[in-house]
Amino acid sequence: MPSFKKIFSILLINFLTIVSNAQIVWSESFAIPGLGFWGDADGKTVHSAPEPAQKWALDCTRCTFEDASDYLKTVTTSGGRLEAVDIGGEAVWTSAWISIRNLSGVSVSLLAKETGSGKDGLKKYLKAFVEIDDREARLFDEHASNEGDWGEATATCSGISGDSFRIVVRIMDQYASDKVILDEVAVLAEAGFPVSGAKLILPGTLLINEVLFNPYPNEVDFVEFYNASEDTVNLKNLWLANRNDTLGIRQKYRITTEDRWLLPGCYVACSTSPEVVLSRYPTNDPGAFCAMKSMPSYNDDEGHVVLLNDSLQVVDEFHYSEKMHHALLADPEGVSLERISADRPTNEWTNWTSAAHSVGFATPGLPNSQTRQPVSVSGEITLESDVISPNGDGFNDQARIAYQFETPGFVANVRVFDVAGRLINNLARNELLAQSGTWVWDGQTASGDRVGLGVYVILIDLLDPDGRRSVYKKVCSVTDRIK
Repeated sequence: MPSFKKIFSILLINFLTIVSNAQIVWSESFAIPGLGFWGDADGKTVHSAPEPAQKWALDCTRCTFEDASDYLKTVTTSGGRLEAVDIGGEAVWTSAWISIRNLSGVSVSLLAKETGSGKDGLKKYLKAFVEIDDREARLFDEHASNEGDWGEATATCSGISGDSFRIVVRIMDQYASDKVILDEVAVLAEAGFPVSGAKLILPGTLLINEVLFNPYPNEVDFVEFYNASEDTVNLKNLWLANRNDTLGIRQKYRITTEDRWLLPGCYVACSTSPEVVLSRYPTNDPGAFCAMKSMPSYNDDEGHVVLLNDSLQVVDEFHYSEKMHHALLADPEGVSLERISADRPTNEWTNWTSAAHSVGFATPGLPNSQTRQPVSVSGEITLESDVISPNGDGFNDQARIAYQFETPGFVANVRVFDVAGRLINNLARNELLAQSGTWVWDGQTASGDRVGLGVYVILIDLLDPDGRRSVYKKVCSVTDRIK
């Protein structure tokens, strides 16, 4: 049951909203216990329970938890609060981005407490900051920096204006018998009404969908994302990064500094030089590109593509390798890796394969050539016309061979023979296929000469992703008008 002080604190906030005509925009009283980090009796193991990502996050990478009594977690004391005991280093508590667009008279307050007798301000403190939009974080106006043996203080900050802001609290406690406590965080506004558009984009909202990490010489990488959610997402609130050898985040770059909205079910391709990518790959959507001033570098053999939100939480991450390319691809240079299914995990090895040759080896801004979709495959190979007259009159000048498969990743060799078994033309050589597409024979030999009238055999030799071979024969007659 909540303590009297907890109840009084809640009533006080409600009273202030009445007498000042203010409204509560955001609050956190830490009522859910057991969220955070703590040590173990073995002196090595660190336990954790995930914080509610939609509300706040904890960064304890610089802390140490050497036994079971070392912790930074929510507890039931006083109806709920966040406590730190002997955490060994600085922890950072960060709220979600809070939308304050269309609001005025915005203020924030929080309760900073400590218990014990430790007086060293370097070993025990709680410091409160606000970070508004993209500006540097600054201390609260009142009682922001609490150090040593301060007892209890209410830290406040007023006059906050902008699009969105977040609260950042830095906590240190190196005393085994002392506690540092964060409680009753509240954001109030005097006028206006909250609107959607807060910065925090949750994990799984956007998915990494296609990556070109080994471009042709003097060309550039691109990374494509797919909005798998039902929400419109502002790309301004996202960062692109990679990881170093110890898997730490590095080379973090904001995707754009301007509002750029991505609708549900849509794609965006990010690159430093969209015009270079567009000129190289014919299967693209120029309107789906976002030009970045700088991008992380992605190694040609393997690496990590990391998408972060403004709280530096991972929205999606892809650990790629050149070994994920199709086994029969002769040269991966200039070939993107495409995601096969948005419903399967990003880092499932079999959920990625090379973009198809038939689309130019990449599809920036468009659905992937290797996307798995339910299709009907009654007749995988179809010759649309078995009689052609390649005389240039615009009628039946070409033989079109359509294919459609249940899964992507087939490799094809397509050759044309005459009735004597002589090779006339090669329409495809070890071509990595999309899930559906078309080959065209224009009635010519490999050297560009028009073939004679007669019967020809089109031989389609297929290798499926599991290495199984199948062969199809289609007969086509070449005719002409009788003069």
